[in-house]
Amino acid sequence: MKIKGLGNRFIVVALAIAVATTFVLAQGPGSGQRPQPDALRGLKRALEEANAPALTADQESQLKAIVAAFRENLPKPDESLRAAHTAYDNAVLAGDLGAAQAQAGVIAGLLANQTSARLQAEAAVKVQALNVLKSNEAQIAALEARFGTTGLARLLGSISGGPRGGFGPGIGPGGRGPGKGPGAGPGRPSRRQQ
Repeated sequence: MKIKGLGNRFIVVALAIAVATTFVLAQGPGSGQRPQPDALRGLKRALEEANAPALTADQESQLKAIVAAFRENLPKPDESLRAAHTAYDNAVLAGDLGAAQAQAGVIAGLLANQTSARLQAEAAVKVQALNVLKSNEAQIAALEARFGTTGLARLLGSISGGPRGGFGPGIGPGGRGPGKGPGAGPGRPSRRQQ
């Protein structure tokens, strides 16, 4: 069956973008040429900004071990996903919408499994990191007061370096906080102040 009409073309383009994004994300941390940045840098900055006690050497060592174990156990690229992408591309190029859609379903299922596994691993990292920080309740209290519970959860995720890691726009050091607007930080006025 040939692909006709604007709606079908849109679907094909959207799926092609999804395929390209999957390949980029499948590269993951550690597959590039750059060395891994300090996974605790954001946490250290956040502790400083929240006027919380700095990480102790023991906390830093425990957190680095948690991060190393997480990165070591990340799932490797799945050959069945690559095969599904190849079959999908071949079906698209052959103009076989039914086969392309079937492969899109296979790809979606494989990606859902990978996403589930990664989210479970990230949850374990967050809970372990929280337990390390709980050894000094003043750190947790200061971070939660400064960034709120959502910001604290994102901060805990930042040490894993995952897509949900780091601070989102306006959250974290230099981001929103009491009396600060988006993008404000030390030496930078918020947009409201400009």
